[in-house]
Amino acid sequence: MAATSQGPVLIVHDVPDRKEALELVRRIADNLREQGVVGRLISCGFQKSPVDSPDRFFPAVAAGISLRGKPAFVPPVPDVGRARAEYRWEVDPVVLEAVFDYALRWCNVPSGKYFVNSGLTQFKCEQEECRDLLLAAYGAIPTAALTCAAGPNEARRVAITRDGFLSLEWRLRPSAWKEGLAELTGVLEAMADYAQYGLVKRINMPGYSWQDLIDLDWPVRPHLRTSSMWGQELMTELIPDAFAVQLLSSTHVLPDLNGQWDSRPVGRSSALLTHTDLSTWFDGRHPRQETLETARDSLSALFMNDAMLRDKKADFFGEHLRTPAHTLFGH
Repeated sequence: MAATSQGPVLIVHDVPDRKEALELVRRIADNLREQGVVGRLISCGFQKSPVDSPDRFFPAVAAGISLRGKPAFVPPVPDVGRARAEYRWEVDPVVLEAVFDYALRWCNVPSGKYFVNSGLTQFKCEQEECRDLLLAAYGAIPTAALTCAAGPNEARRVAITRDGFLSLEWRLRPSAWKEGLAELTGVLEAMADYAQYGLVKRINMPGYSWQDLIDLDWPVRPHLRTSSMWGQELMTELIPDAFAVQLLSSTHVLPDLNGQWDSRPVGRSSALLTHTDLSTWFDGRHPRQETLETARDSLSALFMNDAMLRDKKADFFGEHLRTPAHTLFGH
């Protein structure tokens, strides 16, 4: 739940049946009425922001960050609608608080209006309400997002997922990519002590998730056709692909950079890896093919691949699904 100027907002998730969800809301209303509370419970609906036009999308420069954490297993509970086990990424509460504080400060444009997205619902709110609403959405659904927009090409958005990924995007004119790149590179520097991996790239389609940012609308990766989301646990040492700017942790072992990359320290123990010809990454929809191929060749020793991700996924779920239920719940 979160408090707003329009009244408290309740986000309901993981209720598979609409009738069951409506019954839950009815019981809440009955309980409030018995306590003397007078009012209405209404659906927030989906309040569109200026960037939500399906037929018009301005390119953006975006940063994707894999947060430091550890994997967590959420067992299936069929009686409450969760028929399948879930993979989540546990982030230290102190890290999470710092990340939220930074993201909320960053997601701001002059004269912009704020919108918090919680899956099928998007809620227009005041700036001072953003934190509580975003935290409530993060606690309830797999991906929570905040948009601040003054127009379709004057907008910033942050999204954070329960599998430990943070994305920040700035929509602006394609010709202004240098300004966007400098800003998002600064984001990686600011997040260096909270991240195990990060990158900056151009995006050409809307989305909230790590898959939208990394896996879609991108040249085919011969080494990795699986969703790179499953590589979260490997990102302390490996990377999904080559990108123009990347944040690496102290456990990434760099190969010979062959003059293609500049590396400098950031944070307490991280490094910022920047390609020496940035225009070839950002002056078109995708990086130039020759640039991407030579960049991939130079960093291929760091690449995760499909076999690694399949094994990691199978090991994780196989281990926990073989564990007795009383061990999972600590009884």
